[in-house]
Amino acid sequence: MNSSIKLIFIYGVYLFGTNTSMASVFESLGNGHVAGEVHNILSVSSTPKDALREAGIDSSAKAGASGLSLSYLSDDFQGWFVGGRLQFGVDWDLHDNDSGSSLVGGEDDIRITIDGLNLQNLYIKYNFNQHGSNTQLTIGRQDIISPLIMRSALFPMMDAFEGLVITNNDYSKTKVELMLLDGWFRREKEFYDSLGSLPQRMQFSKPILSLYLNSSAINFLTLEAQWLSNDNDELIGDPPTTISPFGGYEVFYLAADYEIVDSLFTLGGQYNVTHYKDNNNTNFFGIRGRLDAEQYSLEVSYSKNSDKANSPGTLGHVPWLRSYNFSMSVNDIYAGVSTINSKLIYNFGIENLVAIIKYSWISQSFLGQMQSGRNLDNAKQLSFDFRYRFVKSEDWSLRLELAHTAYNNEFDDNDFLFSRLAVKYKF
Repeated sequence: MNSSIKLIFIYGVYLFGTNTSMASVFESLGNGHVAGEVHNILSVSSTPKDALREAGIDSSAKAGASGLSLSYLSDDFQGWFVGGRLQFGVDWDLHDNDSGSSLVGGEDDIRITIDGLNLQNLYIKYNFNQHGSNTQLTIGRQDIISPLIMRSALFPMMDAFEGLVITNNDYSKTKVELMLLDGWFRREKEFYDSLGSLPQRMQFSKPILSLYLNSSAINFLTLEAQWLSNDNDELIGDPPTTISPFGGYEVFYLAADYEIVDSLFTLGGQYNVTHYKDNNNTNFFGIRGRLDAEQYSLEVSYSKNSDKANSPGTLGHVPWLRSYNFSMSVNDIYAGVSTINSKLIYNFGIENLVAIIKYSWISQSFLGQMQSGRNLDNAKQLSFDFRYRFVKSEDWSLRLELAHTAYNNEFDDNDFLFSRLAVKYKF
């Protein structure tokens, strides 16, 4: 942490232990709640060399790993809480570092194949309920879920952010969150790291400042808005948030969903505009319609990113910006990209099964191709996402993802086949 946030953290620890009996403190710690999760994942893809540029990091050919996480949250002690999460990763060593069709060489997927032990969360929290306000202050290494800043739980190991977060829920069905972040604790090993070691935290030279709003206080309407200021000149994110050469940026994001009264239809829209330090701006928008019937859900959407530059996406390991693009591996925040998408959710009458069938058609302008260094024009992807919770023990869950992407670049051998299997157990 930078010096200011570190002082706040130390002061919080001091307040937690000052003017209290140590017996009461230890009782609060001893009555804390412990939870855990075992996450196993196997990812197999077939990526011809002619599709490497477009498939990007998903071009790994074969990777598998397991992760064990143990979370702890203390009991309430006069409004104070202490929390943390320890995680341990084991690489199955399925990949070959010297062969295969990976963007980084070999068959490795650096987001999956991590060996090591780390402290993914460590924070203190104070709840102002006893002062008449539903406000929480959290300091330290913590999970953040929002459109522009988000930790990922897709793979066996998780990332986290370090800093100060103030969350207020005083208004009905409304959350307001202020974030001041000075570091990102990444989950993946560095490129070409055959040892599988965990990387060090990414220190921001200047803190990231963000304000987030989520509200459903108005009947049938859900609003989500976020502002983020990144004044760092260096690249601090993960692909594709690092694809912009313009250094620091400022983003405004707005999304809304409206449930049409006395109907099964929901209409949604989202928009964000990015101002880069060099005055090069870009914007992104999307619209969607959804039908929620008793046995199925059907959604169609359209999204478009301007030609001028790539949008920075979401800070963290989740680049998707909660966009309406349903494809598994083709990102729509690249310059000049437009997507038309359809999604059907149907369980085929099987209890605890969610089956999602998705089709995306992507187009990209010539200027966008020059800006992004990719040719995604006329690419198509068909994907299947099956999620199942075992009926007798819902602590066990299984997820199978399958996708076929047909790129239309200047090469002949440019189809991308992708599969990923995940099995989780929570306790």
